[in-house]
Amino acid sequence: MLNALLFLALLEGAAWSQSADAPDVFDAASVKPAASQGSDGRYYSGCHGGPGSKDPGMVTCTSMGLGDLIVMAYSINAAQISGLKPSDSTYDIVAKVPAGAGRDQEHRMWQNLLAERFKLAVHREKKVMHVYLLVLARGGPKLKESVDEPSDYVTPSMSRVDKEGFPVVSPGKSVTSFENGTAHFAASRVSMKQFVEGFLQRRLAMDLKVERPVVDATGLIGKYDFKLMWLPGDDQSMNGPTLLNALENQLGLKLERKQAEVEILVVDHAENVPVEN
Repeated sequence: MLNALLFLALLEGAAWSQSADAPDVFDAASVKPAASQGSDGRYYSGCHGGPGSKDPGMVTCTSMGLGDLIVMAYSINAAQISGLKPSDSTYDIVAKVPAGAGRDQEHRMWQNLLAERFKLAVHREKKVMHVYLLVLARGGPKLKESVDEPSDYVTPSMSRVDKEGFPVVSPGKSVTSFENGTAHFAASRVSMKQFVEGFLQRRLAMDLKVERPVVDATGLIGKYDFKLMWLPGDDQSMNGPTLLNALENQLGLKLERKQAEVEILVVDHAENVPVEN
């Protein structure tokens, strides 16, 4: 099972225009073993910056596993990765994005970086498998639709939290933090597709120990701000909400089991020790 704690920021926004002059490789990239925790004692895992953010020229990723990076690079769910050997290794990555690059180009930059530093080789196949459909719970969604940030908006640091203990994140981004056995997920101005592919799929695998694609069937097409708090694990006797409880009670969403044909990414080769910077 892919076992890095999750944040995956799949970038969307007004800056998705693509420049033909921007190359499909980062100008520079540093890949190092991840630090154990942040300066405030919390454990963070995620990425911020890049096209569509307030810092389009730099992407910073903290405590990302190779599986997380593959999901981000190829815009797939973790359950759609086959053949990747389990590993506890996580990485801190800082990458400089060429001027004018858009989302599609950034994805190809990540693919090229993984091929260069982790010697990743893959191919695609079709497979019928069990999936989760994300649908609206009774009573409808409890999501807050996003509003434009003020012109003087300042991009927050990954270690900043609000008075409720949720990470403060940039528009188009999401972060999950863990402290004292409690998980806090926050996202700003993200679509349901981002929420499903960048967060929900991975946390279901971690909490329920079941890896399957999640398909968005909510019909929600806007951009939303998310806040979700739960106790990681699937023990119903825990003194607090499980992920599924929190999903329904806090966001007004629920999951249904179905079966469908999906595309998977087969890993032919990958190395857990990246090529030196």
